[in-house]
Order: sequence, then structure tokens, then C-alpha cells
Amino acid sequence: MVAFTSTQFFPYPVGSDRPCDMPDAWCDFVAQLDTELCALDTTFGRLTPAVPAAQIRRETDLVLTSDNIVPVPFESVSYDTDNMADLLQNEYLITARRPGTWYAVGDAMISGVTSGEVVLIYISLGFVPASGATGLSAVVSDEFRAPASGNYFLRTSGHAILNPAFANEGLQFGLAFQATNINVTVGRANLAVHWANDRINNL
Repeated sequence: MVAFTSTQFFPYPVGSDRPCDMPDAWCDFVAQLDTELCALDTTFGRLTPAVPAAQIRRETDLVLTSDNIVPVPFESVSYDTDNMADLLQNEYLITARRPGTWYAVGDAMISGVTSGEVVLIYISLGFVPASGATGLSAVVSDEFRAPASGNYFLRTSGHAILNPAFANEGLQFGLAFQATNINVTVGRANLAVHWANDRINNL
């Protein structure tokens, strides 16, 4: 009589089995084990040599004088393990090469903000090679009302579901202001994206 392991339910022969039943039981065991190991190998293979991740950076002052939504054009790549940041093609985006759920973090150091001014900081979807000025939908955003005039470090983060099979989509980072006349300088900005898992739906 074939028995089964307690967790994976692998079949295996027991001492009371007839000798003629042993080969079939072991063949079933090996076949099921091979299936499990192949799946495990695939999972580890997707994380080798590294988890897909990228960060792009801007250090040159960016002066903003409009209350429109302004995506940040980036200047350099801090790291990129999956060829996702091609700033020569599009200086705004980190483009996903793998479907799944991604974690994104955007931050900026800004100066020239006046007391009571509201700043929107966001990460949104964009498409290559479309202009970075076209953000299609916000993935995550945060609003900040300055308690006093001065300099501020702002950060927003969240998860995004990306599926390159649907479109060559990427993430961009930007700011917007609820004021008619502004004179704000972005002194430094970063956008980092890290692959989290294979999930591509909200269910």
C-alpha cells in the first residue's frame, strides 16, 4: 500500500508493499519530486544573478515656475540589475522588463516653498518612448502642505503592477503645486524600483 509524505504528499513504498509494487511507487515519487524541484529552480533562476531593481538620480537643480504636473528628468543611473533605465531613450522612466508587482520609491529635496503651499509628489505610469511629460495614471501620490517657508525633503512610495506583455510601461516621478506663481527648486531627486513578486492582478 503506497503511503504519502505529510506536507508535499509524495508517494513512497512501505515495508508491507509487494516487491513488484516498489518500482511504480518510486517512479511516481521521483516524477513528483522532479516537478517540485523544477518549479523551485525556476523561482531561484528568476532571482539570479540579482533581483530586478534600478535607481535613477538627478543632482542638478531643476527650477519649477508652473503649477502643472512636472515629471523629473533624471541624469544618471545609480544601479540597474535588469537593463531597465535607458536615460538616452527616455530620461524620465524606469521600464519594467518582467511582469509582476513592483515597489517604487521617489524622493526629492526642494527649496523655495512658501508657507501654506501644497505640494503633490507622485509616481505614475508612463510608456516608452512616449514623452515623460505624459503620465497616464498615478500609482501612488502624497500631498504636503508646508507649515513654513523653507526647504523640505519629500518622499512617496507604493506598489505598482506592471505587465510588459500588455505594453512597454515604466514608472516616472514628479511633482505638482497648488499655486499660480511658484519659484521652487528641486535640488536632488531619486526614483527607485524593485521587483517584489509575479502577481499581475489585484485579486
